[in-house]
Amino acid sequence: MAILNVLYLSPVKGSEMGYPLEFLFDRRLSHAEQQAVCRVELVREAVDRQACSFEVVNRDGKVCQLTASQIAQRSSVNAEWGTFLYLCSQSFRARTILELGSCAGISGCYLASSKYYNLCPYVGWLWKVST
Repeated sequence: MAILNVLYLSPVKGSEMGYPLEFLFDRRLSHAEQQAVCRVELVREAVDRQACSFEVVNRDGKVCQLTASQIAQRSSVNAEWGTFLYLCSQSFRARTILELGSCAGISGCYLASSKYYNLCPYVGWLWKVST
């Protein structure tokens, strides 16, 4: 915690992490940022409403059944950390993103919500790699 406070109080000039770190402490967002978060949470709600289940392999290598709701609510990134990812992609002006691993795509939605990420071919990319 002390290291984060030092980074927060003494940011390096031009540091892109300042604003996302501030969010973790004070939870303040602009109106446009709140709208972006709400749009992603609508995606989560749509996944949550799906009446289907999936076979997934857990960390121990065991196959188990999870409902779409369980995946959306427990396995996917939560709104707080998703917002942090969104703010990071905004702060770094990310046009190309590599996300390793996958679940329901909620974290990818947060990352792709940046105004700098462009869905036009060859301009902005979100690469998602899963095994």
